[in-house]
Amino acid sequence: WVLRDSRSLACMWEEAPQEVRIDSEWPSTITLKDRVNIANAINTVVCSPFLEDSPGLLAIGTNNGCTVLVRVPSEEDEFLATTNSFGWTFQKPLELLKGTSVMNFAWSPTSRSPTSKNPTRPTEISFCTTGLDHVIRFYNSKDDTVRLLEGHTDHINDCCFLPLNNSILRLATVSDDMTCKIWNITEGVEELTIPLHSAGVTVKTHKDLPDWVMVGEESGKVKIIDIKTSKVVVTCHCQEEPLLAADWNPLTGYQIGAVSGSSSYTWDIDSFPHHTTKLQSLSHSAPTHFRFSPRVSGVYAVASMNSNIVSISHSITDETTTTATPGKVRGISWMVDENCLVTATEKQLQFHQLGV
Repeated sequence: WVLRDSRSLACMWEEAPQEVRIDSEWPSTITLKDRVNIANAINTVVCSPFLEDSPGLLAIGTNNGCTVLVRVPSEEDEFLATTNSFGWTFQKPLELLKGTSVMNFAWSPTSRSPTSKNPTRPTEISFCTTGLDHVIRFYNSKDDTVRLLEGHTDHINDCCFLPLNNSILRLATVSDDMTCKIWNITEGVEELTIPLHSAGVTVKTHKDLPDWVMVGEESGKVKIIDIKTSKVVVTCHCQEEPLLAADWNPLTGYQIGAVSGSSSYTWDIDSFPHHTTKLQSLSHSAPTHFRFSPRVSGVYAVASMNSNIVSISHSITDETTTTATPGKVRGISWMVDENCLVTATEKQLQFHQLGV
């Protein structure tokens, strides 16, 4: 773990608004509550991370575009299609970007969905995707348009929106071309290119830290980068290669996690200038997915596309519990307003409820 700029890091965390954590006991039970079949083979699944604005949005990326599910609080709308075991109701699926591959997906902070507090709110959908052609696609349902952005010279491995700044939409991407790029989606232009030392695998942002991005590199390094100066502020090192996934805890800017080689790692860097690194060897080989829970502090899920086992661990207690999916895991994502992990196998979603 390497700290590049202690002064800016300390000031940033002191000034950043502190998230009210939603803590609970360790989830001693994981129950498969429902399954939803999808027509095309799934590449990724992404729940909206925005609790107040679009908690009911869920996207599935395939080689033939993406399917969007809209979860609504009412069961009386004539457009509603299915109600699952949780009591949720989904509108009829929206099929978008047909004919394009969707390998990575990022919800825009301008998206909107109905909520229990605002059940009549109109649904507005906007997002970015990347596929096999090195092109970024931005879709906006307001005018039903798709904007294309090009600049990467190799496969794009991840994309993530930055927090809104003066109503300007910005997107971060990482690529096998060993760069992280920042895009002004509002203007449709590339703003910044940050050179990396190896292929960029993962990029994440944090709502409380609008000028910083977290980048995971194939070499096993996880960096926090200040996009105003392009300087690396923190570097965390995995003991194995290659790194295949990393995440930034949405409940606190102090915790980072990753999977690299056959192990998972978490770094707690809130005890500045000290840190804690925890390594956990995994029973399933080559883990490819790592996601922190947005509901329970310190809880994260790990899965491998070569296995049907999903592990859910607590970074504080070191406890781990597992569940099995009907097939090999294609993707995982947490619902932002429910204690629920969504897993994707080849042509199916599974909804796992965590209980105590």
